[in-house]
Amino acid sequence: MRTQSIKIPRSDLKVSGFVFPHFYRKFLLELDEAYQFPASAWANILALVCDSESTGIVRNFIPNQWAKKLSIPASSFYYGYQFLIQHKIIKEIVINNEYCVEILNYERFTKQELYNDDRKARPNYFRVPFALFETNILAEFVRTKNPRAIKFTLKLFNQLRVKLGQKRGKSALESSFQVQNLSTLKKELNRTSKEIRAIFEILKPIFNVHSIGLSMRKHQVWVKAYQFSFKEKCVEQPDVLGVDQLMAAYSDDLSRYLDRNGLRYKKRDRVSIMLAFKQEVVENLKYVDNLSLRDGVIKEIYGAATAIIEERLNTTAASGKRFKIYSLGAYFRVVFRSIFEPFKKTIPAVELIKAHIELHLEKYRTKLSF
Repeated sequence: MRTQSIKIPRSDLKVSGFVFPHFYRKFLLELDEAYQFPASAWANILALVCDSESTGIVRNFIPNQWAKKLSIPASSFYYGYQFLIQHKIIKEIVINNEYCVEILNYERFTKQELYNDDRKARPNYFRVPFALFETNILAEFVRTKNPRAIKFTLKLFNQLRVKLGQKRGKSALESSFQVQNLSTLKKELNRTSKEIRAIFEILKPIFNVHSIGLSMRKHQVWVKAYQFSFKEKCVEQPDVLGVDQLMAAYSDDLSRYLDRNGLRYKKRDRVSIMLAFKQEVVENLKYVDNLSLRDGVIKEIYGAATAIIEERLNTTAASGKRFKIYSLGAYFRVVFRSIFEPFKKTIPAVELIKAHIELHLEKYRTKLSF
């Protein structure tokens, strides 16, 4: 597996959510012009992308469970699911005797090498806040058969992600906003002013919505534009040490490794393995100031652990026996821990000391800057 040193993120804040490829959204919008996706299909797309690997594979996807989570009638949600199958947006497949869903064409929007080094078309992501799934927003838009509102919400996620990435400091959240003219909103949402206000009331659990340019016309209040910003529940403090980005790279490689070795797993197994890797290895190295040193050690430990497990699988299979692993997370944790101990001696103590000092100095500087 090829890795590179992770750069410190630019923004102080980031959206707390799952990644959604920007160009995949544009791809879906093109298909939507031909097929006219119902709101329930868009709700399914969000659920599928949330559970998806970068390859577009979704394991153990159960529509009824997602319908319950989102407070959408099971029949309505399943209609959207079947719509996606019918129009070849997704398909049901079997991997290692396990039922899965494949999001067709998804992987082409997540792999850098598939963009042929075209900088203008490189992979680009925004994040969908997890907080969305804790509201009745999708349920309301499905109930009122309003797919335009869901598409508008996705566009806002992308626009505010860009705004948030341009800001720094304590006021980053408050100063990261997007303004939409009412005339444009009427065309985009195909709704009257009153209906648009109703849509924005539904969106208020995750967005701050403010009216701009209020005036009175014939005893009626008129609004020129609306301003949107994320609510605090939608963002999180930055991963200043680059750990999350590093973990994401290994998570993708882990999925391919498990498939290649015929190990049946669910998403929670993969999460459990990566949590063990983070706690036993990455967390112990995150304060190393030299990122090349840190990433090199992590790469060696990961490679050694997966090689050992793969060798045991092959040896057991060659003897005609079945290799039993009752808990993938627990098994990988033991292997990670046993391999990491010898590597501790290879890490210069001065690097750890310097990193700790710099970390505390940075916290002190941050306090002084406000």
